[in-house]
Amino acid sequence: MQSLLVLLALGRLASGTDQRTCGFASCHALKEGMLNVHIVPHSHDDVGWLKTVDEYYNGDKSYIQPANVSRILDSVFEQLMADPDRRFIQVETAFLWIWWQQQNETTRDQYRHLVRTGRVQMAGGGWSMPDEATTHYQSLIDNFSWGFKFLNDTFGPCGVPDVGWQIDPFGHSRETAAIMAAMGFQGTFLGRLDYQDYGLRKNLSNLEVLWRASDHLGAEANIFTSALYDEYGPPPHCCWDVRCRDPDISDGNSESITRSFMTYVNEKAKHFKTNNVMITMGSDFTYMDAKRYYTNTDKLIKLVNARQADGGAMHLVYSTPSCYLKAVNDARPVVATKHDDFLPYASEPAAYWTGYYSSRPTLKYMERLGNNYLQVCKQLSALAGLRPASLDALRREMGIMQHHDAITGTEKEAVANDYALRLSSAIAGSAQLAREALGVLLGGNSSSSAELKSCLLLNISQCDVSEQNDDFVVTVYNPLSRPVSHYVRLPVKNGTYSVTDHAGVSQRVQTLPIPSPVLRLAGRQSEAWQELVFRAVDLPPLGLRNYRVSRTSSVGSVHQPVNSSFIGNTLLTLHVESDTGLLAKMVVNGSEVVVEQNLYYYDAYVGLNGGSGTRTNGAYVFKPKTNTPTPFADKATFSIYKGELVEEIQQQFNDWASQVIRVYKGEEHAEFEWLVGPIQMSGSGTQPISRFSSALRSTGEFHTDSNGRELLRRRRGYRASWNVNITQPVAGSYYPVTSRIAIKDEKAGLEMAVLTDRAQGGSSLQDGQIELMLHRRLGKDDGLGVAESLNDTQPARGRHYLVLGQASLGAGQRLLALRKQLQPWLFLSSTADWPADCKHQYAGLRSALPDSVHLLTLEPWGDDTVLLRLEHIAGTGDDGQPYGSVTVDLEAMFAPLAIGWARETTLDGTQWLSDVARLSWNTTDGSDTASARLNPVGLAVSLRPTQIRTFVVRLG
Repeated sequence: MQSLLVLLALGRLASGTDQRTCGFASCHALKEGMLNVHIVPHSHDDVGWLKTVDEYYNGDKSYIQPANVSRILDSVFEQLMADPDRRFIQVETAFLWIWWQQQNETTRDQYRHLVRTGRVQMAGGGWSMPDEATTHYQSLIDNFSWGFKFLNDTFGPCGVPDVGWQIDPFGHSRETAAIMAAMGFQGTFLGRLDYQDYGLRKNLSNLEVLWRASDHLGAEANIFTSALYDEYGPPPHCCWDVRCRDPDISDGNSESITRSFMTYVNEKAKHFKTNNVMITMGSDFTYMDAKRYYTNTDKLIKLVNARQADGGAMHLVYSTPSCYLKAVNDARPVVATKHDDFLPYASEPAAYWTGYYSSRPTLKYMERLGNNYLQVCKQLSALAGLRPASLDALRREMGIMQHHDAITGTEKEAVANDYALRLSSAIAGSAQLAREALGVLLGGNSSSSAELKSCLLLNISQCDVSEQNDDFVVTVYNPLSRPVSHYVRLPVKNGTYSVTDHAGVSQRVQTLPIPSPVLRLAGRQSEAWQELVFRAVDLPPLGLRNYRVSRTSSVGSVHQPVNSSFIGNTLLTLHVESDTGLLAKMVVNGSEVVVEQNLYYYDAYVGLNGGSGTRTNGAYVFKPKTNTPTPFADKATFSIYKGELVEEIQQQFNDWASQVIRVYKGEEHAEFEWLVGPIQMSGSGTQPISRFSSALRSTGEFHTDSNGRELLRRRRGYRASWNVNITQPVAGSYYPVTSRIAIKDEKAGLEMAVLTDRAQGGSSLQDGQIELMLHRRLGKDDGLGVAESLNDTQPARGRHYLVLGQASLGAGQRLLALRKQLQPWLFLSSTADWPADCKHQYAGLRSALPDSVHLLTLEPWGDDTVLLRLEHIAGTGDDGQPYGSVTVDLEAMFAPLAIGWARETTLDGTQWLSDVARLSWNTTDGSDTASARLNPVGLAVSLRPTQIRTFVVRLG
């Protein structure tokens, strides 16, 4: 009975009676001794870019781009039903889900048949094809998992992909590769490599490698990786569709087209190690006329294969990336290995695609805020035993936001606005979810809960509930698996305030003036001119506590700055120069270190977007006019405010750039809250940065995180895979910073790190320096497809967290990053809405998990089951400590709930780990490359450093 329940929970029972012949069993037979050519029909369908998601699906606004995804899916379906030899790979699950909702049961059964017989194979399988540079690993995992869940629930095991298909992202991260390996992928296929890297690999026949994607996990994170030849388009003269009308094959041109195709394939085959070549037959939004595409491809296959009778040595078959990979593996080639990542990406000497790391910063912040809220909603739903539809809607919109033209900021402005609207609507739509869940957890009756609201505009110091009520409740929910103390900061009316906790104990409070540049923000609809600060101490793990805020007087004290040149606490102080107002030094645990900080900007270069060296700075490309940025000002006007909880310096550099530097009591880091915009352009574009300069001797090295997880070492003017020639010394030294960037002085034993609240581009261009790009406004397009300048006039406000001290590149910073990326969520409500007998504190865990363990995921998954992910956040040697395995007892984890059973799955949660067998590969370094898989265990879970383990759990 238990196994049946588990199968139902995972949606593993496929409907229908036809025999499954999917996967490797569906591959067409190859011919030994011949060059086997794998024809892979595909359509790359951006989930928004030049048009919105809905416009692409429905085919609207063809004057912008002739693209209609519903027509593609209809057309391909008809042609696959017509001929069982044909194949197609479906990639973007978001579009398939929309199409699926519109089909009748007859069509659905027929499509299930296509999947179960391998004629449609899923590749990639995420809700969208995600970016790999600016995405956070938690959102990456969710994107794939939600896509896989739909595919698994709808099509059974045949619907779950076994290969990655990352053909369009602008560079490739090591962490994404590790995630794909953990999902059981046999391999992954990449479309874009740096032009120098690609050229060298092509010449050395090293376009296929075994990627060792973790310093700690060993074979568990290895994945076969194939870089496509000339990206993902069809061969010359072989694009037969609405958007690319090459001539149909006829008696008059069949010989020339066949000869051209065979020449192309033979040239391509020279650069690969086996007698298998994969030909991508399709491109962006192709197969709107699938009949024409398949009819011509059918003819081409017959024409080439007919030459075998006259001694021809080429054999064409319809295929898939999975079938191609299996054929390569069967040939047992010896492949090279790779340990670093494929970032940054340059398409030509003048085009380093490092600008998009920072493009549209408000959208990047909104995505990070959305992830924070999604995790809170998933946890609350699981703990309260709810399965709300609004949670699925939020999952879908967050999946769309991971798309490589969404979070990247490389879409048209109208599309960016649509992404923001979709996500904000999904967040608003889940308000009832939070209300019901908190009602269950605090009152036992969802109908008795208060009208809780989230304040999504706190980053511009605006919140209706705190501003309009003299007496209100702040419900602070902690989504982390350990107690957290958090400073709550809310805009309020003039006056004095008191705060009491769940037990009626008075809390220390402080009010501070909202900086005048924030008060003047266009679009800010608030009369609040001060912020209330109090500290929520030791919030329970996966728990909450209520705080009551009361206005005690309508007459408040006037906030007067103090005559000082420093702020701090007992752990650190920051000193500014009294004549410039700029940061000059820090004192950390009694040791003084020179640390300077200022805001600068890079002017944008304008070129011809054609020849080498003439690419324009644009949405994708970062190309400064000069290699030296200009300071906003030599000095900043400043005021210093001090109180019991926080001390801060409010700086203003010019009319549209300002900053607040803060130090909270008890914290070991300083906070830099910057505000830039609307940007007043200098010339053809302005790109503001924040630069920290210190006396640390970092010897040309720095570290950046890979999607928020493992740190990778970077060296200026260097690539680990080849002897690079960097023609753009600034842009070519920028890397994505998803959560942190750090430099280290080995001799002095000092380290400086800056943590971010969103994805940004950053670098260390000189020893002792860290810089991060805050915003971009550009007057010209870079000619890479958007056909619209990045004229981003929105102001952006964000935070950097500066850490300086003896601690190394490890778990301490990871804990801080978790605190900032998954912050306690605030729900506000009127005090009058709360029932008298309602509880005001709740803990979801019986006790805190060990510091090195993070509860990454807790979410509803199936009937009476939840998905649970546990992560070991430390790497071996982090903080100078020999971190080893740690064991967690699942049975003793949850406070109100008992665990009936737990079984381990792949990272995505759709396959039993014990059922997955990954291929092994021969490599040039001769090591054993078979993937080591753990067997399912009982309720005592052991985690190795950096390991994530996933379980389907039944809660009682």
